[in-house]
Amino acid sequence: MARKREALSAEQTRAAVLLAAGQSEQEVSAAVGASPEALAEWRQSAEFEATMNRARCQLWEHCQDEIRALVPKAVEVLRQDLASDDDVRLRQNAAVHILRAVGLYGDVGQPRGPTSATAVENRRTYRDLLGGV
Repeated sequence: MARKREALSAEQTRAAVLLAAGQSEQEVSAAVGASPEALAEWRQSAEFEATMNRARCQLWEHCQDEIRALVPKAVEVLRQDLASDDDVRLRQNAAVHILRAVGLYGDVGQPRGPTSATAVENRRTYRDLLGGV
C-alpha cells in the first residue's frame, strides 16, 4: 500500500529548486531558513526528490533554449574559422564544435530521474528489493 504523501511547503519547494540549480546544502539551508538536519529530512521525501528532478529538467530545457538562440552566430563563426588558413587548431576546434552540435561528439545527455513522487517511491522499492544496488 502506498504511503500518504503531503504536499511540499513553499520552503521545501524552493529548497528543491535551489539544489537542482547547483547550490550547496549549506547555501540552501541558509536561503530557506531551515537547519541542515531539516533539509536532510526533506531530501528523504519522494515528493521532494521528484520536485528537484522536475526543476533540473526545466533548467536543462531553459539552457537548451539559450544555446539554440546562439546557433546562427555560432554557425557563422564556424564557417569563417573553417575557411581560415591561419590556425590548424582553430579549424580543428571548429570541426569538434560542429560534431558536438549534431550529437556525434561528447554528448552529456539530459538529466535523469523520476519526476513524480510515485515513480521515486517505485524506484526506491525496486532498489530495496535488489538489496540496495
